[in-house]
Amino acid sequence: SELIRRVALLEEVHTEVGMADEADAEACSEAPQDVVEFREFVLHFYPEGRLTRHELYCMQHYYANYPPVRSASAVERALPDRREFCSHLGWEPQFIDECCWEGVFPMASEWGGMPVMLPKLHQRRCMLLLEDLHVRKSTRKRAKKFYLTVDSCWEEVVRRINEQHGYNWLYPQLAQSFHEMHRANDSGRFRARMHSVELWCEEEGGLPASDVRRRGEPTAAEAE
Repeated sequence: SELIRRVALLEEVHTEVGMADEADAEACSEAPQDVVEFREFVLHFYPEGRLTRHELYCMQHYYANYPPVRSASAVERALPDRREFCSHLGWEPQFIDECCWEGVFPMASEWGGMPVMLPKLHQRRCMLLLEDLHVRKSTRKRAKKFYLTVDSCWEEVVRRINEQHGYNWLYPQLAQSFHEMHRANDSGRFRARMHSVELWCEEEGGLPASDVRRRGEPTAAEAE
């Protein structure tokens, strides 16, 4: 087919496009070994199979650097050289539930205007050990006007996250799956539970900070 024929031109294409750095060009210079899988990957974004050489090169770049996975348990095996991101062609809550269970963070990004899920396996994280934490008196005094709630306004929290940060990880498709899992928290349908955490200010009567969290995940307040 025309698509498979174009795969054979990738080595030529990457020298013409000039959009990647030298390391990326070397990683993308060869056609995928599994042409069938790559064809499925491309057709997910271009269902009619019509794309330019530049677009095909970009697809090969994504395929090589964000290997697609069908299950969260395959993420670690799919990531070479301590990279952190894979890709997944879908938004199903069952996959997100599996990610949470495997310690993989389900987030999203945008490729050429098309949202895509990017399961992330953090290579480095930080922890705040409460027993070693010193909170100054001035901070404790200021904190008296704040209070926390959980799951009191899920939709507002999601709206505020996107309002503050834009669609840089919580795209609507991912937020919808998170919401479906949140509504099913007490049903036993999923092993993971989705919660919203809200920080309120009594004096201002507003929501100065909020975040969406998976149960059991280390939390860090996302100040707004």
